[in-house]
Amino acid sequence: MLGLVSLAVTLGCAPCDVGVGGGGVRCSALTSGSGDPDSHGAGGVGVGVLPPPVDPTDPPEPAPDDVQVLITHDPLTGVDDPLAGSSVQSCALWQDTRCEGGRAQRCAAYDVDTGAFVAPTGAWERALWYERWLEMFHQPDGQVMERQFNRETAPGLPEYTWGDPQRFQQYTGKGDAAIWTGVALLSGALRYATTGTEADRELLRARTEAVLTLFEVTGFPGYLARYHYLLVDGTMTTPDHVIRNGTPDFLDNEIVTAPPGLPAGYGAFVDLDGVPRTGTPMWYGNPSIDQYSGVLSSLPAAVALLDDPAVTARAAEQIACTLNRLERLDIVNLDQNEAARDALAAVLQGPLGLDLEAGDLDPLEQDRLVLYVMRQYNPSSSAPFEEGCPAAPAVRPSAVIDAASKEFVVDLFSLVADLDPSQARPTSIDHFYAPNVRGADAVHLLHLAAAAMHLTGDPIYDRFASDVLIEEFGAAPVAQTLGALTPPQWCRQFYGEHIAALPLWDLLALLEDGPLRDEMAQAMVEELWTRQALGTANAKLAMMMVGEVPAEVVPDRAGAVAIALEALAGLGGNGGVPLDPRRSYTRPFAQVEAELPAGNLAICPTEEERAACEQPLEIYGISLGATLISSTCRGLDSECVMADGTCTTAIAASALPVELRSYADDLWQRSPFQVGDTFDVDGGVQSPGLDLIELYWLARYYGWTDEGAGTVLAWQDEGACAR
Repeated sequence: MLGLVSLAVTLGCAPCDVGVGGGGVRCSALTSGSGDPDSHGAGGVGVGVLPPPVDPTDPPEPAPDDVQVLITHDPLTGVDDPLAGSSVQSCALWQDTRCEGGRAQRCAAYDVDTGAFVAPTGAWERALWYERWLEMFHQPDGQVMERQFNRETAPGLPEYTWGDPQRFQQYTGKGDAAIWTGVALLSGALRYATTGTEADRELLRARTEAVLTLFEVTGFPGYLARYHYLLVDGTMTTPDHVIRNGTPDFLDNEIVTAPPGLPAGYGAFVDLDGVPRTGTPMWYGNPSIDQYSGVLSSLPAAVALLDDPAVTARAAEQIACTLNRLERLDIVNLDQNEAARDALAAVLQGPLGLDLEAGDLDPLEQDRLVLYVMRQYNPSSSAPFEEGCPAAPAVRPSAVIDAASKEFVVDLFSLVADLDPSQARPTSIDHFYAPNVRGADAVHLLHLAAAAMHLTGDPIYDRFASDVLIEEFGAAPVAQTLGALTPPQWCRQFYGEHIAALPLWDLLALLEDGPLRDEMAQAMVEELWTRQALGTANAKLAMMMVGEVPAEVVPDRAGAVAIALEALAGLGGNGGVPLDPRRSYTRPFAQVEAELPAGNLAICPTEEERAACEQPLEIYGISLGATLISSTCRGLDSECVMADGTCTTAIAASALPVELRSYADDLWQRSPFQVGDTFDVDGGVQSPGLDLIELYWLARYYGWTDEGAGTVLAWQDEGACAR
């Protein structure tokens, strides 16, 4: 563990699946985030350091010729309610029913131009069903999670069968609830911006409340919970809430003051046996970069569309306090420590080398590594933990580690201890950004500053962006190295570009035309899309790019749109029934291999590619772990026998069509090359379906599909009813 975290610290790298359920240990210097949905993220700062010379939040005096760089506008442009002034009432939940004024009504698709109810088809119909299932079966207290059943779930079962509470076992993927609740909020914002109906506005309000609640349950402005839940005695469950039993660990905390987003009486519930129960409201901490990316990238658009001063003020506080809460640590004089410099070079370059393009900033030329760290709340850190909102972003380091000092190794290992998620130290850290060497982190902090500037109007965030991120760190050219290190697909983590795409898309949507937006558009096209996501056929990133980047900047815009629309047409139930949710169905390797499109085939790694994944690195005599892709052979169809007699698993040479991809919580951050999969319980876990929902509303908002255009959901009369 120490060697692994030393690697992350030396690099300024994101955690590499080091928590519960983690497997990989090689991470990219130029991407961010935690790997496993329930893993504990890491990042850190040591204690053997030099004192800061000044208050770290005291901003430098602005130069006389300072020019504002963060000129922003609302990310999304909404439309007027097409039903305003008419007798037709909007609704939000497809196929919902009610008895109103003695008349039976059903929520159906209404064509505004013709005044007629219509039958949806294709991706439009699937998106409506997926929105329904998301709302009804995947949002306990507004938090988005996977649904796990207590038995097999065959394809084609009707909703009333698989949705029966007696088939419910638990919610899973809890540790990733924040990011997916944020993605659901962005989907809701795109939906309301497209339809303009009052019902969709209220849906957006509810999802906004759910995201704000994930901040407010902690009681610390800017500090995010991964999820909140009820702690109970005994083994019982309910689909109405997230339930846990057993002994909490140091990352579990009781909710001291219930925020407005929690339901009245939160804590009391009825279990599946009909027995009244009481649970203790709790929240789970250790938020990672990916959790923050989901909520921070959706709040600016949501609150702007709602145009509610109270909601805007709450969101502005959380976004600004997130940035202000980050503490700056500098590791200096790297050029005077050959071992530290060599370690940084080895990690940044990897066995395959750092693929810099002409004109790219070389991170190996830096003599200083700057980290912006998020302190962890735990029992040991509770006394020194910042309870309020710091006044401003940290522009100067609160601590400095000197690589030229004789105490450097001691300081480094103190930093390592702070990174270990199994320890609850006063100085423990949840995650960190390294904006002067890592492209994704430069984007994250530029976006955070722009969002804070937009929602608060405080010019201190523009000064932080211009004087610190852009002038001191060179954040714009650093962002142009987003794709400089992409590991072989055998050991690549595919969440990296996804959690970089979220803030980059929102940053582009926030910024007015100008030099900074031009540079970020170039990073989106050349680094995220061309060098990373194009080869994975990432439809979500394609649609975000063509939606916000000018046409003349995208080399093959039509090709990117085609990738997105092809995925939209193919997404649906993965058990052979398109109008089904996506579930964890076993799909044998041989079966999927036989269905690969012409020109695609299963391939084995070369020895060089294997070495690029598995070759360990060393720092200060410690052998650092590697991502093992080989193991003892088991005689499986998918195995590739390597030269030493061990086996690796074959993958597809090209990204699979979405119809053939393995089950995932969200397709756009998982491997598109995996061929087949096996599960102990067939159909035992069900996806929230946001990969389809969000893609559909992106395509609708930006006008790339006319499926459902001109229609909204409204109540359709079905005759008399009795109350």
